[in-house]
Amino acid sequence: MDDPGSSILLYVFLMFCCAYFAGTEISLASVNRIHIISKSSHGEKGADNVLKVLDNFEEALSVLLIGNNIASISLASLSVVIATNLWGSGSVNIATLATSLFIFLFGEMIPKSFARSCNEDFALKSAGLLLLLMKVFKPLSLVLSGISYLALLPFKNYTENDVTIDEDELTDIVENISENENFDKETGELVKSALRFSNSTVGEILVKWEDVLKIKTNMKTPEILEVINSTGHSRIPVVDRDGNIKGILQIRKFLKMYLEKNKKNVVLASVIDYPYFAKDDIPLDDLLTNMSNHRRNLAVIKNDDGCVLGIVTVEDILEELVGEIFDEDEKAGECDA
Repeated sequence: MDDPGSSILLYVFLMFCCAYFAGTEISLASVNRIHIISKSSHGEKGADNVLKVLDNFEEALSVLLIGNNIASISLASLSVVIATNLWGSGSVNIATLATSLFIFLFGEMIPKSFARSCNEDFALKSAGLLLLLMKVFKPLSLVLSGISYLALLPFKNYTENDVTIDEDELTDIVENISENENFDKETGELVKSALRFSNSTVGEILVKWEDVLKIKTNMKTPEILEVINSTGHSRIPVVDRDGNIKGILQIRKFLKMYLEKNKKNVVLASVIDYPYFAKDDIPLDDLLTNMSNHRRNLAVIKNDDGCVLGIVTVEDILEELVGEIFDEDEKAGECDA
């Protein structure tokens, strides 16, 4: 170009192109997809474009790489032309060095730092143009992707390994995310509890059978009332004289029957429920689902030999997930049976 002014304007435009490609790449790579989905559901402008780009992210990266290289190479060539026209051929080396520095600062580092700090806003504003460029460069992108695929064929065994993550790594990720101001500590602890919950079994949290408050079948109504008055439990296991479990007594059902009979003796066998049994090695989440399906609040836990080990309540399971649940009627050290 003979006009220095036009050359300089083109130089600045190409620098903006480098900044756009670099900033768009880092903003899309770091954006929170869940946030974008939420913005899209609320009709925020640009959110749908971001989701379309994220759904075709590999193609988008190819286009960004193509555009960034075209802009960078054009900048380098243009800097030679401008330097030659203004100061002669002796200034070409200096101009090339200066352009490389400018591209690094204003076309890479500064745009990426800025885009990372406001990734959602940057992505929302830049995704529309990127979608257009993806259509324009699609033929070239397909050709380059094909070349890349052929070049990677000898390394196929290395590039097709499944990406796996174990529980410890996932816990570390949650701890790191918790340090972000958008993911509070309490939420992080709840997620980690859920991870532990999914791997915990009933045997780890049950109340041992010898520690469980029980009612015997040979007890009279006044004796049963004394037991009820001494505890805040809503259900109590019932055993025979030999300690074998016979059922579960619902306190409300017993008291209702007691009042209906005008405070006369209640036949215990008429108000107890058949116990719900579970194995000690069943995962907590499975037991919670089963108890919910059977509408049971208490499970009697047995081992493989059929020996009763203890009991587990729905409250026990939920406390394992969310922490201790305070019951104003529950005494210290008691569990709701």
